[in-house]
Amino acid sequence: MTPPSIEENPDLLAGARVLAVDDTPANLNVINQVFAPYDVDLSIAMSGEEAIELVRDIAPEVILMDVMMPGLDGMETCRRIRAMPELHDPPIIFVTASPDDAQKAFDAGGVDYVIKPIRHGELLARVGNHLTLHRHRRRAGQDPHAQLRLQLQPVIEEIQRIAGTLEGRGSDAIRADLQSVSKSLGAITRQ
Repeated sequence: MTPPSIEENPDLLAGARVLAVDDTPANLNVINQVFAPYDVDLSIAMSGEEAIELVRDIAPEVILMDVMMPGLDGMETCRRIRAMPELHDPPIIFVTASPDDAQKAFDAGGVDYVIKPIRHGELLARVGNHLTLHRHRRRAGQDPHAQLRLQLQPVIEEIQRIAGTLEGRGSDAIRADLQSVSKSLGAITRQ
């Protein structure tokens, strides 16, 4: 099933906190035009240093990052943002004039990139997709049992495997105990 496009679900961007980082006002103007029809909380930083200061205050859900900037470039800014665990790893989408920057962007911690000149539909689609994924990850992280369920699943499967091998071997008491433990752990993972 294909996720709905922004045109099909314009509310997807409603209230989204997006930080655009670029030293060129014309590029920031284009990004502003892309998001103007939507209820996006768009913040602007004109340098890597300014972005570092802003991210803690606004906790962006998506960051659009220029690669080439004076001072702190986009790659180093991305690395520094990734080193801030309190931000919950917002997706950083690089906006670059050169496709040659793609591998460096991924190595720095970027999740995607958009080639300049910016195509409105492409930027909306990429931001929408990464915003959706980020929100799902955050919701899963808010479930206090999510990590426990992931850790217990292999244990449950191993207990079930062992119980199955004991079937018919005269180890009814052990098999019954393992099945009981498996059911208890299974009940925990379904909560």
